[in-house]
Amino acid sequence: MLNCSKTDKKSDSIDSQIIENNQINGDKYKQLYDSIYIRLALQKSLKHEALTLFVKDIGIIKDLKLYSEISKIALDSYKYDDANTIARQWAKIDADSSYPFELGFRASLELKDFKKAEYYLKKYLDIEQPKNKRDYSKLLFSLLGNKNRLNVMNFLDSYIKKKNNRELIISYIELLYSYNKPIEVIKHINNIGSLNERNLIRLYANSHVLINQLEPAKKTLLKFLENKALPDRQVQLELLQIYLGLGDIKLAENLITKMINNTSGDVSLIYDVARILYENNNYDLSEKYLSSLVVNSDRIIFLRGMLDLKSENYNEAIAHFDRISDYNYKIIAIFNKASALSETSGNEYAINYLDSMQDKFDSYNDRLRFLLQKISLLRQEKRFKEIVEICTNHLINEKYDIEVLYSRAMAYESSGNISKMEVDLKEILKIDKENTNTLNALGYSLTIHTNRYNEAYNLILQAYHNDPGNAAILDSMAWIYYQKGNYEKALLFSEIAYKKDKDPEIIEHFCEILKKNKMHEELKKVINFALDNYPNKKELIKKLKILKNEIRI
Repeated sequence: MLNCSKTDKKSDSIDSQIIENNQINGDKYKQLYDSIYIRLALQKSLKHEALTLFVKDIGIIKDLKLYSEISKIALDSYKYDDANTIARQWAKIDADSSYPFELGFRASLELKDFKKAEYYLKKYLDIEQPKNKRDYSKLLFSLLGNKNRLNVMNFLDSYIKKKNNRELIISYIELLYSYNKPIEVIKHINNIGSLNERNLIRLYANSHVLINQLEPAKKTLLKFLENKALPDRQVQLELLQIYLGLGDIKLAENLITKMINNTSGDVSLIYDVARILYENNNYDLSEKYLSSLVVNSDRIIFLRGMLDLKSENYNEAIAHFDRISDYNYKIIAIFNKASALSETSGNEYAINYLDSMQDKFDSYNDRLRFLLQKISLLRQEKRFKEIVEICTNHLINEKYDIEVLYSRAMAYESSGNISKMEVDLKEILKIDKENTNTLNALGYSLTIHTNRYNEAYNLILQAYHNDPGNAAILDSMAWIYYQKGNYEKALLFSEIAYKKDKDPEIIEHFCEILKKNKMHEELKKVINFALDNYPNKKELIKKLKILKNEIRI
């Protein structure tokens, strides 16, 4: 009737109101429907469907908990444009919260949209009003979840130059340390000065240790300890590791005696000392301090087992591992018992033992750990065909298990089946396109097994963007540049990789690259280091001796 009236002006306004109310009710019910559907999808792990519907109808969704949950899915699935869309709408309905701006900041960095990243960062800081390092660290450590770490570093390097905020810079230094970028940590601390701050002193010293510059690390910690009225146990333990790295056992024992005398035989301290000695291959000295403990705990028993295992006292090691009941140590004790059994009774016996113990654990993750340990034992004996078989059987029911796919790929590579290796690695990248280890493994394998250098370079470059502090990736970057004939760029990456990790393959590559760059004095030092430290690596030693003779050094 209202629609039929042509004279009543009031009817038009009523008609408008009815239409408007119907639209409001429609949006209300649509929002309710979407929220229920999205939550059901999340419960059934249909994350892609939940994200798609959420973004499609984002204009009517007001549930803040959903914004939080779906934003994580967007980041985890690398849907950074969707994350930005969520951040924009979230900020509209919850303008006083910093969470949407943190989300937008992280997503913009992944997309390398630094202008937008700076906008989101400003909004975040306006709301949070950070007053100290802890406040800045809250944001910066959320960037540990960012995949493209190089984008993060490039943005923050530029940003902190403009702001010159010490608290922000210190938070960034801590992030760089977490990114395994010790050279950059040292550079930034040199720029701002440590001011004898404990945190910066430790980061500075430990960063030098990471690149095997032990003398500067030692001097830094000694100077800090000289100014301390009370002992600093953590710093003393770090100094102990440096003494052991330098091979100065006398100074190490003097420091240990001083620490123990100051704490009246603290059990935890003695255990830490014994553990550090063990980790630095000082087994007899580790045993000496561990034997002074009259109390027992699973961590102490486990360390005793590891010492016996390293000393080839296999039966004693097995007895120690059998005594462990704490879940946190139990599975790793079983694995090490298997290693001892492999030495006493053979690999097949050890594998059968693992199979028998696996049934005692119910969780999928625990059973997966057993499978991977079994693969490790088979790999030691180069039984690659068996690895492929057990991986294939597992993948029938668990086809998206990345670790098992990766293990099969490496078994294919070791047996010379590069095409099947490539298929498996590409399958992993379908599941997780930013899987850094896989990007690097595929890129490096293509470098050494094919001449598809451009494809290999793009894969390795992507891995490098994700983890620029990784020595293996740095070595891959060096080697692809070497194969492409860019020896200067190869040297840049190889030198950093060598500083961080003296792995035999990294050494071999570094030597070849030094040779191409005619850096014979440096080459001589590296070859002599390898000859002294890797006498049992026959293939490496043979290659380096040939190289040494070729250039007559």
